[in-house]
Amino acid sequence: MFKYLVCLLISSSILSSEEKHRQEEIHSVNTYTLSIAAIFQNEAPYLKEWIEYHKSIGVEHFFLYNNNSNDYYLTILDRFIKSGCVTLTEWPSKQETNDWWHHSFIVQTGAYNDAIEKCRHVSKWLALIDIDEFIVPVSNGNLVQLLETDYSDVSGLCINWQCYGTSFGAECIYEEDGSCPILDHLVWKMKSTHVWNNNSKSIVQPLHVISCPNPHYCIYTDNHWAVDVNRKPVPTACEELHIDKIRINHYWTRDSSFLINVKIPRYFKWGANIEGVMDHANKMNEEFDPILAKIREDSINIDMTRERVD
Repeated sequence: MFKYLVCLLISSSILSSEEKHRQEEIHSVNTYTLSIAAIFQNEAPYLKEWIEYHKSIGVEHFFLYNNNSNDYYLTILDRFIKSGCVTLTEWPSKQETNDWWHHSFIVQTGAYNDAIEKCRHVSKWLALIDIDEFIVPVSNGNLVQLLETDYSDVSGLCINWQCYGTSFGAECIYEEDGSCPILDHLVWKMKSTHVWNNNSKSIVQPLHVISCPNPHYCIYTDNHWAVDVNRKPVPTACEELHIDKIRINHYWTRDSSFLINVKIPRYFKWGANIEGVMDHANKMNEEFDPILAKIREDSINIDMTRERVD
């Protein structure tokens, strides 16, 4: 009996050691610590700023999915693809009767699931967001550092929205390369506590994800789960609103030109009540919050101070 127990303990120790080694091997083959997966459609003017912003907070790679775009997205993405920070996948879809449902729960989640599979042994963390969503690590400017310091033992982090409007009709200015920065112009948002801001998006560890059935949450393997920013386990999407540590600025309307020429026609095609869409958009101009404009200004001031010291 004693010999049996000794053998059992040794065997258990070996298995534990092998499991630890297997996990180390898995993590060692990750090319990236943090990547983003996103699907887009005719959003060429906004791609450059979105990519450069997220690179500035620590994102290393972008898995982008083009859904039926007919604009100049390739012109904007060309240098990012050549530099190796963007992997572009063509992800076409057919028109469906209920286009909003089909796009959200078939096309978009299909792209997310494809990225999850690609990233299982390629990227430790993967953010599943849209091109009009900007992750804002409020308490730490480096998103990777925040994830690795505060959430390395969980499989997903659910982050609440803060929805931004047109800032009372602001028109963003196009640059020579066709890009259209929005962060310095759109500084008014929906009230922080509005119920719409309870919505969340996720940053996940692909290795622990079974699937993404909904753009707002994932299903995890046994003994793995997601949490909100306060580390409270979250079964699906966030049940509470927390934005002090990290949040997602969701520029739902972008500027007034995008709202009128793109957003409203899209929702009209989906059968939405246009007055309701406009009322919703107007509610996104109720609270002044230039957080990203301020962060960018502070960053510029720090750089200028460093140059003077050097």
